[in-house]
Amino acid sequence: MPLDNATKEDLYTLRYLVTNDWRAGDAKSEASRKEALKVLDGLLGVAAAKKPSQAAGKEDSSAPASWLYTGDDFPVVGVPMMPSQIGAYFAGCSPKWAKGITIHHMAEPSLRQRPQGLLTQHMHNLRDFYRNSQGWSAGPHFFIDEDQIWPFTPANFRGVHAKSFNSAYLGIEMLGDYDSEDPWSGRGLQVLTMTATAVAAMLRATGWPIERINFHREDPKTQKTCPGTLIPKARFLDLVRSKL
Repeated sequence: MPLDNATKEDLYTLRYLVTNDWRAGDAKSEASRKEALKVLDGLLGVAAAKKPSQAAGKEDSSAPASWLYTGDDFPVVGVPMMPSQIGAYFAGCSPKWAKGITIHHMAEPSLRQRPQGLLTQHMHNLRDFYRNSQGWSAGPHFFIDEDQIWPFTPANFRGVHAKSFNSAYLGIEMLGDYDSEDPWSGRGLQVLTMTATAVAAMLRATGWPIERINFHREDPKTQKTCPGTLIPKARFLDLVRSKL
């Protein structure tokens, strides 16, 4: 019998607690933790972790053990990092297929809906939404809140985030709804600044010029305002330049 969304949300929350808060003091306790994760993954339909193989459009790469989901079935990194770690991440997970970066805003959830920012649980929930509700094979490459960067779809995989740009652009989603929430003050500015700092680090790591940045709303196949009507592209690029 398929699980409803509320049950899945509860199970993902429980999996997060088992993964992060279980204090394994001895081998027996650690074995119990692993067994609990096995049961939860069985209920959620999570495939066992394995090394990714070279599939069409994907470059072979060894997945770190800390990834949330490995393999070819919608892998997710889900381990937060800071902008200073982008270079090392790209060195081990190189986006050789890409030529630029597309900027988005999440819209939902908004800043108001995520007062604590993004959590590991949300990475599980986003994978479930994209994979099972949308039927996508991958998602955006990064989610960014005011405190850190969340790699999602590995950078060596083509993502799904904008119809015209999926084949050649990394996708970045900023927490917030910048059609209605102010990106130039408070938490909105913190998210925007973290994003600009991360994008500058990506440009340095890849050698791409700033002209390789586009907005989702530039996709001729969409009517979206993404990353929000309150973010003029020229002003965002000026913020990126200040971080280079």
